[in-house]
Amino acid sequence: MDLVVGDDSYVPLYQQVVHQIRHLITGRGLSASDRLPSVRDLAQQLGLNTGTVALAYRTLHAEGLIESRRGLGTFVATLDSGSQHASKRHAALHSAVDKLLERANALGFDATTVHRSLVARASRHRRVRFVVAMPNLRGAEKYASEIAALMPNGVTADPYCLTVAALEGDGRTRLDANESAYFTFTLMSYVPRVEARLAELGFESEVIGVTAQLTASTIADLRALDPGRKYCFVAEGYNVGAGLHVLSQYSRLDLNRIVLLTDQDPAESVLAAAPDLYINTFGAAPRLDELGIPAHRRLELGFSLSPEARLRTFRLFASIALGENPALQEDLLVDG
Repeated sequence: MDLVVGDDSYVPLYQQVVHQIRHLITGRGLSASDRLPSVRDLAQQLGLNTGTVALAYRTLHAEGLIESRRGLGTFVATLDSGSQHASKRHAALHSAVDKLLERANALGFDATTVHRSLVARASRHRRVRFVVAMPNLRGAEKYASEIAALMPNGVTADPYCLTVAALEGDGRTRLDANESAYFTFTLMSYVPRVEARLAELGFESEVIGVTAQLTASTIADLRALDPGRKYCFVAEGYNVGAGLHVLSQYSRLDLNRIVLLTDQDPAESVLAAAPDLYINTFGAAPRLDELGIPAHRRLELGFSLSPEARLRTFRLFASIALGENPALQEDLLVDG
């Protein structure tokens, strides 16, 4: 693995390792069952002590991204369990139908009348409500738009966006009005946190972890950067390590010459950097907007849903539209 760690006051060394391996896994740079270096080997490669790497591996294991196999080593975990989720959705459907029939019986309607009513209403234009929880609200709105675009004909998206922090704070208040939503989308690395919080709140939900990757235009822009110019990288504190990994992978820049700042640094520090070009993450863009830094002096690390995430999400919604008919689903494709 091509990882980069350094003396960064914003991000502890073990978190730098976590962020970069997490990015490789969720961006599908590493695939399920790929073997990771041993703790000792990776520590030696990066010049870290084994305790730092062991803590990074424990963190990734707790997130469900890697797994240990006795006598074999550490491997990337399998991240999808579609058949199990489908079984749970069917069980939830049966429960909802039982409640409907119980109410219909109480109202004095016979089975034929209930059936006619259901068929008539089910044939109407459908609206699917879902929740998108991301590290920041701009990101949630961005990915909600990409997810909504994958809805099949006859189905309209009705997304509700919030931050993971808001979900972990006043999530009950925010989700009460959206209790009809069943699917919750988040980044793959946030799935354990989101699942735990929804379970704690008592919401029945299927949490879907999506993966993202750099856009082709961003990769082209990074590869075209002149190493002789002056650059400043601005990111959220937790994203500095992952951003540096992207720069090391797709550009020819010397990372030691780049000024590193976060979106929480004072305005004077950001402006005093005075680079030829600011490179920023999506989440740090509002800070640069606020400081009036023009677009021609900025390069944003643009991410979008990966082809794998698009295809998986499209098939999920297609199964809703087609009644989960596997024979029909096999012929559905999505442009990645």
